[in-house]
Amino acid sequence: MKRRVIPLTARPAVRSNSVRSRLRTSLALRVAAVSLLAGHAAAADTLAPALRAVDDSAVAIFAFRDRHDRPMAWPVTPYRDGNVVAVTSTLAYMKKTLHVRRDGRVALLAGGWLLTGHARVHADVSGDEFVSRFLPQELRKYPPARDIVRVPFHRYLFWWYFGRVCMEFTPDTAREVTGVDRATLITLDANGFPRITPVRETDLRNNRFALQPPGSEALVDLPDGPATVLVHMEPSMSDLRQLVLRGQIQSGVFVVKSRHGSLEPPAPRGWLGEIRRHIEFHRHAREAARVIQGWER
Repeated sequence: MKRRVIPLTARPAVRSNSVRSRLRTSLALRVAAVSLLAGHAAAADTLAPALRAVDDSAVAIFAFRDRHDRPMAWPVTPYRDGNVVAVTSTLAYMKKTLHVRRDGRVALLAGGWLLTGHARVHADVSGDEFVSRFLPQELRKYPPARDIVRVPFHRYLFWWYFGRVCMEFTPDTAREVTGVDRATLITLDANGFPRITPVRETDLRNNRFALQPPGSEALVDLPDGPATVLVHMEPSMSDLRQLVLRGQIQSGVFVVKSRHGSLEPPAPRGWLGEIRRHIEFHRHAREAARVIQGWER
């Protein structure tokens, strides 16, 4: 039987082609790895100042989708734990956590930075997590809390305050925005995430008004649909005021459907009014504790 003989001169060529193929594959992998690392570095460079803005902000705007998938927002105290951004609700005011638990797409505007991500929701009725993770930030950002912790047995008397529902997310995106957050427009972007846009205040008594950005340019990419305008002010950290206008954008004009809250000074409550309010907080917290059973980590 004849044996096939491969000429010796052909063998190096086969090996050379194989080596070249491996080198090309190795080079492509290295280029891909370098590009990936560069992308992570760029993202870290963007995220770092955004997280510092969260650290520095006593008040931020937290936006989410309500149970009807309409954009909604409230002023909040933002916290940070490493790269995680957190917003909490006391047990007396935890209704927004129901919406975020249903749909975790959220946005936070803090110190000129807009962060978006998917929030996770959990509850700690005991208050231990809030005290260990966020109380130092709370005392720094919200001075009235310092009066609460001076009261003997404050964890017992104000259990509705220390017990919290936590909404936290690691930002997927972070970008700078122009303008301050005193008045903001809340809409939904193409991916269904809330979008927070600072706007100029106008005559809020009107039921129809054009929306203007802080600068001289007109707002762009403003499709018709549901929207919210939030205006807030804090003459002091114990006097928090907000006005929420819910409605529709129609051809660049905001049409008001409902109003909630006020920017007017609140009426004095007196000591009896404070006691009644405290009792009401306890009642709301007891109701909330029943709702959030099973929400623990």
